[in-house]
Amino acid sequence: MQVQKATTLIYQKLINSKSLTPESSQKKWIEKCCLPTNDNINWTAAYVLAKKCTKSTQLIEFQYKFLHRRIPTNNFLFRIGIQANENCSFCHTSTESLIHLFWSCDKTSYFWNEVTGWLQNLNLLPKEYTLTNVTALGLRPDVSQFALLINYFLLARYHIWLAKSKENYPNVIHFLCLLKSQYEIETKKGDTRKWKHLAGYINV
Repeated sequence: MQVQKATTLIYQKLINSKSLTPESSQKKWIEKCCLPTNDNINWTAAYVLAKKCTKSTQLIEFQYKFLHRRIPTNNFLFRIGIQANENCSFCHTSTESLIHLFWSCDKTSYFWNEVTGWLQNLNLLPKEYTLTNVTALGLRPDVSQFALLINYFLLARYHIWLAKSKENYPNVIHFLCLLKSQYEIETKKGDTRKWKHLAGYINV
């Protein structure tokens, strides 16, 4: 036990000596989400959120890139000369930044309303629940019942990214297909307890 604690301590010291706090990306998130300067984000909690709710390397990698603002939007691709224009892949009118693509675009906003409405109908979210940008984007964990077991909003963000990649719109039907796929993968591996409250609702 003492050996394990010693190796853990050494590992943490090595990580701390090599890693740097991504202050630039953190400041941009706070700025783009229009948060007041005194509204502190628990970045440690945000960075480990994906690992708490899933073992999927795809989802963990996606969330890591997303939080560090390494998801290539059309705005970025246009600036480096890869994309012909910087318009949003969904609405085709506004500049496609991260905050626009994953939150403020009309198509995305409609999708978020569909997802929260579906969860409210299943009583997995309270009827008076209001989704905020910091929760939808994974900057602040949702504290609703069952939220951290599956993290529907992480799957929803990933669905938005897949929809962009496939030149489609995010919609709740395709989101439920993704949710069902994740359900089948994890339950086959024996991780059934976290999905118990949702079983029977995702047969699409």
